[in-house]
Amino acid sequence: MRIIAIEANIAAGKTTLIEPLAKKLAETTGVCWNVIKEPVDEDPVFLNLLQLFVDNPHDADARVAFQLYITQSRQKLLQNIPDGNYIIERSLFSDIVFCHVNFLMTEQPSAKYMSYYYKIKAFLKSYPQIDLVVYLNRDAESCFRSCQMRGRPGESKYTLDYFRDIKSFHEACLPQIVRQYNSRLLEHATGSNYADPAALASDIAGAINGIR
Repeated sequence: MRIIAIEANIAAGKTTLIEPLAKKLAETTGVCWNVIKEPVDEDPVFLNLLQLFVDNPHDADARVAFQLYITQSRQKLLQNIPDGNYIIERSLFSDIVFCHVNFLMTEQPSAKYMSYYYKIKAFLKSYPQIDLVVYLNRDAESCFRSCQMRGRPGESKYTLDYFRDIKSFHEACLPQIVRQYNSRLLEHATGSNYADPAALASDIAGAINGIR
């Protein structure tokens, strides 16, 4: 089994990329790649918690409820998956990144927030091995504009500063996380554009050469 996680800022183009990428990677490597997406747009609980979170950005309890739901949902997506090759839209590694970002935005973090961080670490003990983390490094301004244009409920109150913080924390935290969990990191810079599936598939094929 090989698992590749696509990590990136909000609205960096992960969802639209993942299926074309799997097709191109199959052509490049000669093996099938299964896709596991986050079903956020079809999840009413997620959308409700998102709205509560953005309406109360300094409410630690609202923030923890939103993040913990995401973490639990993400952890369940990879439970008991059959042997094979997978490309997944975000992993629990991103929960660590967002936990750090949002911690600094909370005026008075509670013990409940620290407990949430420990739960991520506990979930990772039984989480499948992530062989490669692909970080789509798209500029924050473009991600922010894309987010505003897609009009997902609850996202209209996001700020550009929040997107800049997310980008900075991905770049600061991901290298340490992949070392700690024996993974590899491939950074794919796209500037203001979206990732090209064919070009990225070629880079990934080179990065996973030798992974068993």
